[in-house]
Amino acid sequence: MYTPLLHTHWLLAILVLLTIAVGVLKFASGYFGKKSFGKLDDKLSLFGLIFAHLQLVVGLVLYFVSPLGFKAFETGEAMSNAALRFYSVEHIAINIIAIVVITIGRAGIKRKTTDAAKFRHVLMYFTVGFLLLLTRVPWERLFELPGA
Repeated sequence: MYTPLLHTHWLLAILVLLTIAVGVLKFASGYFGKKSFGKLDDKLSLFGLIFAHLQLVVGLVLYFVSPLGFKAFETGEAMSNAALRFYSVEHIAINIIAIVVITIGRAGIKRKTTDAAKFRHVLMYFTVGFLLLLTRVPWERLFELPGA
């Protein structure tokens, strides 16, 4: 069960990062180019949200079955070992915050009345969420297939 979850988490990480990055670029282009907030922009923010939430669900399940997640607290080394602390505390906490920020960004689109306000809102929140995600990606493991 652990290896398929790890593979899924890895694939979703790529999808989330790509979707949110493309979204940030598209939203910046729309905001600074004074474009109208269209269906593509709405769908892009929706897919970013969906992929982020799927990643969160898979990540939470993985957290409870992985030796690097919740089980790291059983040994008492979670806070004294930097690598264990990264996965058992920092990675999950910051990524949950990032997904909450992205969710707020997507939800706020509905309450904005002008295209500029929609672009500005989603751009700010998706950018902050994206930057938070980037700080807690295990870069040394991202481009290697888990279990390979």
